Amino acid sequence: MSTGSDEHLTEKAAARKADSSEDLPYSAKEVEYNDEKNDDFDEYDEEYGHAAEKRVRFYQTKRFWIRCLVILVIVLAILIPLIIFVILPKLVQSIVNHSQMSMNQLNMTDASETGMKVSLTGGISNAGIFPATIEFPEPIIVSWEGHQLGSMMMSAVKAKGGSATIVDSTTFTIIDKDAFGNFAKQMVS
Repeated sequence: MSTGSDEHLTEKAAARKADSSEDLPYSAKEVEYNDEKNDDFDEYDEEYGHAAEKRVRFYQTKRFWIRCLVILVIVLAILIPLIIFVILPKLVQSIVNHSQMSMNQLNMTDASETGMKVSLTGGISNAGIFPATIEFPEPIIVSWEGHQLGSMMMSAVKAKGGSATIVDSTTFTIIDKDAFGNFAKQMVS
């Protein structure tokens, strides 16, 4: 009798398998079901009992990129003038301050006790990589052996590629007559 009941159970199980496999779009041997029609398969959220919503990351939204663009425009509107009008001039001024000026030729004419006319040629080196106009807003003090001989005003010089050529005519004003007298004696002898 046991064989009869076993056969009866086996027949019922086979019938159920046949019925259930006809309704399913996959075979009974497949373990995982993939819906070919819907590739955007939403996972089932067991906690809330419905299909889970797709999460949109914050950086994938239009609002995020619009905010980024607005912030970028504001930052650039502040930084560009700051760099051009504050930082860059101070950097160039620091480079020009460390430049070296040398005189190759100095001709003095129309000498008097208080001053003379001077024509000079020379150059400026180590003026930096930026093209610059070097201005002398204050008189240049000329010293010799620790004594101030005199002062003279110079016109602006344009530096390019780190160097500039000076060709100028100006008036030299004597500050210390005794020191200038010693300088003249030394130069003549």
